[in-house]
Amino acid sequence: MSQPKAEPIPAIDVSALFLGFFLGLLQFVPFPSHFRAPGVTQAVEWTQVINETPGYVAEMLAVLGNPVSYGQPLVKLRSVELDIELREARANQEEVETRIRSALANATPNLKPLSGLLGSATNRVAKLLADKDSLLIRARHKGLWVAPQLKEFVGRWVPRGTPLGLVVNPAAFQFVATVKQEDADRLFARELTSAEVRLYGQADQIIAARRLQIVPGGQRLLPSPALGWRGGGEMPLASDDPNGLRSAEPFFEVHAEIPDGARPLFLHGRSGRIRFDLPPEPLLPRWIRDLRQLLQKRYQL
Repeated sequence: MSQPKAEPIPAIDVSALFLGFFLGLLQFVPFPSHFRAPGVTQAVEWTQVINETPGYVAEMLAVLGNPVSYGQPLVKLRSVELDIELREARANQEEVETRIRSALANATPNLKPLSGLLGSATNRVAKLLADKDSLLIRARHKGLWVAPQLKEFVGRWVPRGTPLGLVVNPAAFQFVATVKQEDADRLFARELTSAEVRLYGQADQIIAARRLQIVPGGQRLLPSPALGWRGGGEMPLASDDPNGLRSAEPFFEVHAEIPDGARPLFLHGRSGRIRFDLPPEPLLPRWIRDLRQLLQKRYQL
């Protein structure tokens, strides 16, 4: 009596099994997620010291690198041209006042034209006095007086609006990051759990940033020229910007507070990178989203 033949056991496709396992791993298993962005450290309170009136740099009144207080004189300028204009304006004002007194003595019926001239002359003198007062440049708040190139300006003519130095309050610092448009989904769609800052030249020191604040609206003006291509950064610049501060594409600005105990003494203007940590996410949806954003940016799909 013959025994029935056993049905052959189907061969297992190991490659397909491995591929399915691998795709399932990418699709469903969450992995750590983060992205990076360039930025610079800035004091929370700082001002760029500029001259509101053109003139010659006559004297440095504050010691460079030392603390200064609110209203403390920093730099003194002089302007012979302004002194001449002020003398002429005062002489013109006195002449108009003399004509008004003479008209009053002679009982002139219509003094309105002379009153208008006196008002214009008085305003002119007041403006020139304000310009002369602004030749003495003062600190707008307390902080450190930083002006490494100011010694080269002594004796030179500086036009209005020339950057002369910085007053930086070292009490609190923040890291200002520039996030590109392609990372906007990561920035807004998902919650930022934490962030770490590394500064160039101090890569071994990790600064745990806190209190992240996203500035609403797309920005165009970079917080520092060091972030643009011209300054060695990675942000593309507008072709018609000679200062290297206007970005070719809008970006989002994120401010992150730097804890007091985690920073060196002076950080203002130091560039670096910040890493934003996001909730874990499977890799496959992340890759698909990145590919879609790349195609949309490059081919306007």
